[in-house]
Amino acid sequence: MDFRDQRDVGAPCFRRQGRPHSGDAAAYDQNRVLGHRDPLSVPVVRGTCPGHVFQRIGSSGSRVASYRRHFRRATNPGSSLEGAGRSGGDRHRSTRRGKMTGVTQLDLRLAPMAGVTNAPFRLIARECGAGLLTSEEIDAKALVEDNAKTRALALHLPEEKPLAMQLLGADPDVLAEAARRLEADGADRIDLNMGCPVAKIVAKGQGAALMRDPLGTAMIFRTMRKAIQVPFTIKIRGGWDDRTLNAVEIARIAESEGVDGITVHPRTRSQQFTGQAPWDVIRTVVDAVRIPVVGNGDVASHDDARAMTEATGCAAVMIGRAALGRPWIFAGSDVAREDRARIIRRHVQLIEDLLPARLALTQVAKHLAWYSTGLPGAARMRPALFHARDAEEALSIFWSVW
Repeated sequence: MDFRDQRDVGAPCFRRQGRPHSGDAAAYDQNRVLGHRDPLSVPVVRGTCPGHVFQRIGSSGSRVASYRRHFRRATNPGSSLEGAGRSGGDRHRSTRRGKMTGVTQLDLRLAPMAGVTNAPFRLIARECGAGLLTSEEIDAKALVEDNAKTRALALHLPEEKPLAMQLLGADPDVLAEAARRLEADGADRIDLNMGCPVAKIVAKGQGAALMRDPLGTAMIFRTMRKAIQVPFTIKIRGGWDDRTLNAVEIARIAESEGVDGITVHPRTRSQQFTGQAPWDVIRTVVDAVRIPVVGNGDVASHDDARAMTEATGCAAVMIGRAALGRPWIFAGSDVAREDRARIIRRHVQLIEDLLPARLALTQVAKHLAWYSTGLPGAARMRPALFHARDAEEALSIFWSVW
């Protein structure tokens, strides 16, 4: 089976009020710095995007050809992904414990988002100054069963490293085997999704549903920790609902089972993405454990990120939905309009270079719709994006309102 014949897998899109829903047609709707230091923090120079990384990738026919070959190999059952995205025995192990004693630059990271944080978007975020990148959520069972689409989600380029791969699942043994495979394929760390609020996911006992089962999660943590050598992290919510705010309990269990770091989105599963994110929940987790804690939620600017670190003491800040249509949010200074235009064109080129044609066109339209947020005439323009025959036509439609 050729990945070029596959369709987009139905990425979650976001309306203006921030609620997720499925389907591409609606895609355009819209340091306190004392804390824990993460051993995989990525030093970046802010305010330099667009940078040299994409100029190198975009002009490297051999690199693009190699990535496409791995796509084809990934979608052929029984083939191996070994070697895809490796960078010479790059291995890390979390050894630091305790609070920081000095002031550091903001560590801004890209949050995992299904159908969004693929290789082109991860690369564009890195160029704009993002630190650690994380893959889309990868279904552990499907990966172990060699599902073609799932295997393709694990593909990456060396320029993305350090890169975390996020797993979704509930069976300890299956998650451990999936983690081993991702480690062998070059993941710099493995992250467990304990925050996805989507109904079909929690119905399987996965994602945020794990917050309701502390004993079960302890077994998952222990089994996965034994299976891999790279850092193992988790991403959690504040709890299942207002009656079960157990982020601290889960964090302490995670620390006791050898988990190397925790990302906290403080809303509960019941809140989904509504209301204000209660940053004080992040603060309580930071105070409760000695491993690094990353904050996430309601960060729409560099000032918001700094405010979160000051309010919570988190070691880093993870940015998700606010980066849609604004990957330059990771830059530490204003990005000129002409540079933003270059970033958009570069992103489209990466999508065309790295993804199969049918999927690429859908992705181009989706991201251009997000890039058009706030532009005069954008609402009338967006439907036309999804009827464009190719990426160049979609770009021409987009530039008409730029």
